[in-house]
Amino acid sequence: MKFHKTILVVDDEEGLLHMYAFLLEPLGFELESVENGLEAVKKIEIKEYDVVLMDTHMPVMSGHEALAKIKQIRPSQKVIMFSSLPDPEKIFESRVLKEGAVSCLYKPVDLVDIQLALEKVLGPLPTSL
Repeated sequence: MKFHKTILVVDDEEGLLHMYAFLLEPLGFELESVENGLEAVKKIEIKEYDVVLMDTHMPVMSGHEALAKIKQIRPSQKVIMFSSLPDPEKIFESRVLKEGAVSCLYKPVDLVDIQLALEKVLGPLPTSL
């Protein structure tokens, strides 16, 4: 039996959008993807997702700005943030968690970290990634 959950993936790197689809769709996840924070906010205005996977550094509207708007629109929306910048002192991570993200991961993303972050939000996944 497949795992029927919806994920909005927000990233301006097309290759990563394909990677998420390759990994998560076979498990039964329904993925929608957009390339910037403004498009994500427009999607959230229409629909709540089981989880949003969102990059921080994007054109038009950053992930940080989008997170603030998403939490205004849907305070219960679960968002996992990604950053491509090192954060050894965890300043960025502390900030986004305080502002409502449920987790913060760093690129290049480790597949085990994605699995753990999704399980934190959704419970056990049907199979390992």
